[in-house]
Amino acid sequence: MLIDLCNFEIYKSPQVRGSYELVPLHTFDVNAKKLSVNGTLSFGNMQRYIKTVPIDDYSIEGYDDSSNPTTTVYLTTSQAKKDAEFDIWYRLTVPLPEYVRFHSPFCWVATFGKHFLDYLGSHPPATIGLTSFQVSFYKWLSKRFACNHSFQTWFKEFGRTDFRIPVNAYIAFLERQASNLSNSKELLHHPVWEDCSRKELNISCGNTVATPIVKHCFQNSYFGAYVDDMPVAKAVRKEQDSRKLALSFPKDSFDQVLHEGNCAITSSPQHRTSTSQTKIAGLINIGDVVVTRRDERGQWKASDDEWLSYVQRIEPLQDGIMRLYVIWLYRPTDTTISTATYPFEREMFFSDNCNCTESPLLSADVVRKVSVDWHPRNLNTTKDIFIRQKYVTNDTSFVTLKDSDLRCRCGIEKNVDSYSRGDCVYVSRATKERTLLEPVIVTSIYKATDKIKVRRLCRLRRDCLSLTHNTRRHTIEQNELVWTEEFFIVCPSHIKRRCHIRFFPIDDVLSRNVPLPYNQGGNGDFWIISTRIVGTNDDPHLGYLTEPPCPMKQGPDFSHPEQSLKPLLGLSIFSGGGNFDRGLEDGGPVEFQIAIDISGPAVRTQRANARHDAFQTYWGSVDDYLRAVLAGNRMDCIARVGKIQFIAAGSPCQGFSPMQPNTKSEASLRNASHVTSFCSFVDIYRPEYAVLENVINITDKRKGFEGDKVFSQIIACLVGLGYQTQQFLMDAWCYSSSQHRSRLFISVAAPGMIPIPQPPLTHAHPSNIIARSLGKLPNGERFGGRENYATPFEFATVGEAARDLPDIGSGTSQTCIPYPDHRAPWIIGAKDRIIMERIPRTVPGQGYVEAMHLNLIPHILQKHNKKEFGKSFRRLRENGKFPTITTNLNVQDNRCGGVLHWDQPRMMSIQEARRAQGIPDNEVIIGKESQQFRIIGNGVDRNVALILGLSLRQAWESS
Repeated sequence: MLIDLCNFEIYKSPQVRGSYELVPLHTFDVNAKKLSVNGTLSFGNMQRYIKTVPIDDYSIEGYDDSSNPTTTVYLTTSQAKKDAEFDIWYRLTVPLPEYVRFHSPFCWVATFGKHFLDYLGSHPPATIGLTSFQVSFYKWLSKRFACNHSFQTWFKEFGRTDFRIPVNAYIAFLERQASNLSNSKELLHHPVWEDCSRKELNISCGNTVATPIVKHCFQNSYFGAYVDDMPVAKAVRKEQDSRKLALSFPKDSFDQVLHEGNCAITSSPQHRTSTSQTKIAGLINIGDVVVTRRDERGQWKASDDEWLSYVQRIEPLQDGIMRLYVIWLYRPTDTTISTATYPFEREMFFSDNCNCTESPLLSADVVRKVSVDWHPRNLNTTKDIFIRQKYVTNDTSFVTLKDSDLRCRCGIEKNVDSYSRGDCVYVSRATKERTLLEPVIVTSIYKATDKIKVRRLCRLRRDCLSLTHNTRRHTIEQNELVWTEEFFIVCPSHIKRRCHIRFFPIDDVLSRNVPLPYNQGGNGDFWIISTRIVGTNDDPHLGYLTEPPCPMKQGPDFSHPEQSLKPLLGLSIFSGGGNFDRGLEDGGPVEFQIAIDISGPAVRTQRANARHDAFQTYWGSVDDYLRAVLAGNRMDCIARVGKIQFIAAGSPCQGFSPMQPNTKSEASLRNASHVTSFCSFVDIYRPEYAVLENVINITDKRKGFEGDKVFSQIIACLVGLGYQTQQFLMDAWCYSSSQHRSRLFISVAAPGMIPIPQPPLTHAHPSNIIARSLGKLPNGERFGGRENYATPFEFATVGEAARDLPDIGSGTSQTCIPYPDHRAPWIIGAKDRIIMERIPRTVPGQGYVEAMHLNLIPHILQKHNKKEFGKSFRRLRENGKFPTITTNLNVQDNRCGGVLHWDQPRMMSIQEARRAQGIPDNEVIIGKESQQFRIIGNGVDRNVALILGLSLRQAWESS
């Protein structure tokens, strides 16, 4: 018997937690036994009102109907089940107005379930995976209901042809529906269920595995007891030696040096020049390395008694005395390596620090000369010292020493010869608030006066918005320029750096068909141009360009890269959901072959967003993977040495995070020990390039381990391996991101390769940002400081990133059809939801403390057991930044910053966290809500990953 049920509402039953809260049907189990219903039953002319009736089950009708794209929903109650004569079901018709926002999304999901299961049923078992819903599903669906108005209405609610995200969002509901159908066995045999599985590995990890040299470097670290070395199999060592030879690493294996007890290895990082070094014999010549006494007046109070320097120029004085112009050599202890364990006591580093502007150094000051092995092919040299790299004091990096480094750069200035006609560059322009960089084009160069004539370019959104009223423009990006006929003169010193401007036809711009990286709002200094100002000064209007304007050297065309640029083959460890990897790939220099992670949903997220068929994932521990590599295991998913050219790593940050409550716990120590994994993977694979990401606090001193410098030990290990090494402090908001996220990146490059340049800032710091550095050098100076200089853009705001998302009110329906991930990472209790409703909106950024001061929180809702409130229940600022997206979100957290929506009575949604992390809307994140949020929080900001990818591309092309 079928009876219509109208004016209904469905809610949690009185006996369960959250009783009487309205809910959509698809968020509960197939029996729905924890739900109750109110409504009016209609049967013929009879109507009866029911209230608080427990629901026993519900059913959806419409499967396998190729003529009708809609569904009908029925439910039965525990009371109806008691009827001995009839099988009574209630057909849901019109809900109560207040329940519409719950029922309408459910109807869409129910219809999606019909299409989803019909699609599976139309294909042989074990053939349909998640990737089929990227393109093929919509093609099948639109062909099936080509001219059906109901289907078109249903589809417009979602509006996209890629259905992978709703498949993941509603997979539990879809699986329950599949289980109820007669062909459930065949339906559940398709791989799409495994592709969206929430399963996690239940394994206990042992000690961190390391190569012998890495273990040697970290054995005295506070987590050293949790690091075990493993010998390298002979076949693997042979592959490693071949790889090292191809990339110009020294011939000797570190493992051999360790096992044979070679004198090149020392347990102490301290070094004094040997007494066997030769006394002065004859004249000092250019190219000599000499020893002098330490200058007691200098900053290097803890330095060695003797200093070494390279003689670059000599100026004869009276009585045979010579003034020596030298470049200083640095010991490891004089650099960011500091007191960390360094493998080679006889290695020194060239520098860019000369004495041209210091007190004169005379030949009479020289104690002796030393012999040097420059760029040794064998580290077991007979010379007094050996030098492979230059230490750049300005950015505290280690780079391969070149012949041009043997002369300092004193007196060399920028001039007009640095530029040519058509160059796209920035010049600075002062405003009331700050100094901005403006893109211009070099049109003429006047060598006689050392001046440059440039063409002024306008910004369409900022300068010419009033000219767009008669155009088809709805969205204008900040990096769109307008060609003008205005010019002005500048000095070469006023030009700050180069930028990239590329012409795109107006149709490509209007259809949002502009490719990476030109569609990233100016990140990476990439601009677009499609219009020009025409008409008179009194009546200007916009005209469309039909070809690249002249003179203008166009920015690179990344859609048609040079044939010579072959992407590096990449390996990702601790890869998470792959936001770092795909951002690097967006820059064009790398194609990842294998990603390793222990989280099941993260690994499935990697697979779901894979860009090429050769990509593989390893679901498990990096330690198990490394064991297999060192042992020479030939499994398909284990990359052989010589097959990997780039390594990306985001090692666990919990051991160094300021949120870590106990740095001495075993879990914290094991997490910290995994920084050695990056060094071990670099050691065994010997890639051309590698990048490690971690929290800035990895450079801090830890309570109880004040003498342990983890950052310095990482640098010591990588430099000891022979790699050019540098570090960047990168603030995500300076690269078009809308979140407050600062991270440390350590990059390495093989000998002779062009190092990855630090990306220039494109977006300004907010006014409240304070200075920050990575630490202090032995001379007391700070290094790795936060850069702060003029940029072309202001920082991106929360509103700019998320203002276009639909208003979901309190978010309790957990369903947003256009954006399925626009839902809370977990359900908040009723009391906390009431508090969120009472947080003021009139003044931006207010929270619990302000609401209490305004007497907006009733006594019954107040948090009497909470000692500190700080930033708890604080709203985001629409014109501010998101807080750092972490793996957890707690409205009561008094430290993390605002997590409530700036206007709506709810916490930040998963979709908003995605936007904060720069994850494109078309990428799918696998897992239930809490797993999704963990994947998002564990990732590297996509905007930062992209700019690093572009820098890596620049280095790889130049190499």
